Amino acid sequence: MSDEYWIISVPGRSTPQQSFEEVCRATERDQLSTNFFFNIPDLKVGTLDSLVALSDDLAKLDNYIEGVTKKLIQYFFHDVLDDDRNRLAENLSVGPQGVDPIRYVAEFQWDHAKYPTKQPLKNLSEIISKASTHIENELKLRSQTYNNVKQNLDALEKKQSGSLLTRNLNDVVKKEHFVLGSEYLKTVLVCVPKALINEWYAKYETLCAMIVPRTTELVTQDQDYALFTVTLFQKTEDTFRHRCRENKFTVRDFTFDEKAMAAEREKTRELEVERQKIYANLVRWLKINFGEVFSALIHVKALRIFVESVLRFGLPVNFGAMIIHPNRKTTKRLRDVLDRLFGYLDQSNRSKEDDSFEIPGVFSSQQEYYPYVYLKLDLEYLDMTNMASSVTTRSVSSIELVGAGGYDKLQIKQFPYQEPAADEVVIRIKFSGLNFADLMRRQGLYSPAPKYPYVPGFEASGVIEAVGSNVSQFAPGDRVVAFAGNGMWSDLVTVPSFQCFKMPDEMSFEQGAAFLVNYITAYQILFELGGLRPNKSVLIHMAAGGVGIAAIQLCKTVENVTVFGTASASKHNIIKDMGCTYPIDYHTQDYVTEIRKISPNGVDIIMDPLNGEDSVRGYDLLKPLGRIIYFGAANVAASGENRSLLTAFKTWYKCFSTNSLSILSSNKSIAGYHLGYLLKDLEVTKDLAATAIQELFRLFGEGALKPQIDSVYPYSRIREAMQRMHNRQNVGKVILQPDSEQKTDTTEEKQSE
Repeated sequence: MSDEYWIISVPGRSTPQQSFEEVCRATERDQLSTNFFFNIPDLKVGTLDSLVALSDDLAKLDNYIEGVTKKLIQYFFHDVLDDDRNRLAENLSVGPQGVDPIRYVAEFQWDHAKYPTKQPLKNLSEIISKASTHIENELKLRSQTYNNVKQNLDALEKKQSGSLLTRNLNDVVKKEHFVLGSEYLKTVLVCVPKALINEWYAKYETLCAMIVPRTTELVTQDQDYALFTVTLFQKTEDTFRHRCRENKFTVRDFTFDEKAMAAEREKTRELEVERQKIYANLVRWLKINFGEVFSALIHVKALRIFVESVLRFGLPVNFGAMIIHPNRKTTKRLRDVLDRLFGYLDQSNRSKEDDSFEIPGVFSSQQEYYPYVYLKLDLEYLDMTNMASSVTTRSVSSIELVGAGGYDKLQIKQFPYQEPAADEVVIRIKFSGLNFADLMRRQGLYSPAPKYPYVPGFEASGVIEAVGSNVSQFAPGDRVVAFAGNGMWSDLVTVPSFQCFKMPDEMSFEQGAAFLVNYITAYQILFELGGLRPNKSVLIHMAAGGVGIAAIQLCKTVENVTVFGTASASKHNIIKDMGCTYPIDYHTQDYVTEIRKISPNGVDIIMDPLNGEDSVRGYDLLKPLGRIIYFGAANVAASGENRSLLTAFKTWYKCFSTNSLSILSSNKSIAGYHLGYLLKDLEVTKDLAATAIQELFRLFGEGALKPQIDSVYPYSRIREAMQRMHNRQNVGKVILQPDSEQKTDTTEEKQSE
């Protein structure tokens, strides 16, 4: 059986149970699945408008609570139970009877005491949301308290282990090893490499004057060093230390103090008692609250099924809901059986392919649709076998895009580690870049894009962790930047070696993650396609974004270039400091009018990431022999979380259209630039990228280029990062950081002033 469960609903017959029995009869012949009746009580329907609004809210709440559940289990398993799957299995239970989570799902009964069905649906969702938020906040506080005590204890224990060169010596030495209470003499401890022990015995008395003869004594030794005592006159200690260093002997800084040693032992004992107390309480709390949050998750699923069924099948409320557990190898056949049973519910009488609305080169539709109401319940994180194997089998944490739509389509997933092929390298990612194209991909508005699900991300910075047998230009430990058509939002990435470039020494990892896509795009548009030369004028749309700031900086490397930049007024000072000659507030000013006031003939080069109506206005704004380069379609990305087909169609309809004869007489040039398609065929275009990167690194080294970092978000907060960019709040680059690279769980995004 798989770890995936389906929750579906279909119109009820005379009773909801009959619909369930119909599905059971159709699936039991070939043992396609195991089915369970999903018992949803009579809930208050409310108005149609409230149901529509609640549908979106419940989807977000569902995703949030699933994230809290996973976070709680991962912390329980890895940090508290030290990857002991048997103990985890004992502690994962739900409800007052302490039933297994799978059994709880199969035998689900609505909790009327916690969630009274007389309450409006909105109230029920708020009750669940508040309880889950409280659990998440409490988990942060409790885990931080436990981790602090554990870290302090580990730090003390670490001092008691390790090399004699660095470890705490309180439990190694004794009082009789030292001359104590003398006004003139002092006993010191010396670490001697084991290969030099004989040399120590031969030399120690002659290293300097005033060493007491025959006072050296072997205290202990480990794999690499031997620890000796030697007694000398205090006034010669500095000379003795210096001569020891010359002979590769190390004098340890140590003072024998019985009170300090007793106090340290007592501190260790107290920390251990505190750790055990907190540990016991934490295990109890995690056990109880796993049950609470898992129960909340299934109740949200029930609310979603109820709301979606009423919206889909109408009133009066009459539907049958069920949980289906597909057999691993029969998923496609099971879909076919369900489609045959309930295909009549699809009133459009068209295939999914017919329903898609595609604008070539802009977006494609890949969203799931079935004639019945369908929700996915993925319980893979409850599989103890998978958890146990993760201890011995290396895994990679990634952001996966599971379909086109809202922020709930972005999920943190674990994937198997991929060993590098002969010409590949493995990079431990420090930071990844977030680009506007990633937002459009999530909305299903960007081409090219792989089939869902896939890991997005065009660029990243990190450290080489492993190399293939044919790779000679890189070695483990090298600091690199890399880019690809997708796949860079992971903590470990395996890519062909030609997609990597060694970072300049003075470049930080944050700057590296903000560099490749923005600066290659701006460089190739301005110099390769735009032919930028001295005394030209350039219009840069979205000038405060990552590409916009890169373009402004590159324009300043050419003599006497006039830069017009559109951005909201709050960002004008920043882009002006970067080198924008004339900032224009696109909210309150018409950029065409403002530019013609300053330059009546227009501009020489336009960088247009907007498209739609702006593509026409830009072309008209060009001087004779001017060039406009289209490199995006930001106007397609409607405000809001999901795409708007109407907005997309309007943008497409208003795009600039011409023919070769019109261009001939206009004395203007039109070009298109799409880094996504260049990355799609890197084997062919790699030399173009390498040439640009070489020049960009040179300019960076000279101080001409400096990536502007707007903010840093952990992978787990990708939705907030996207929302910031979608709302045009960023000034410069938004970058992402793997959660494994976060220094603490409470790391906040760093925003530029």
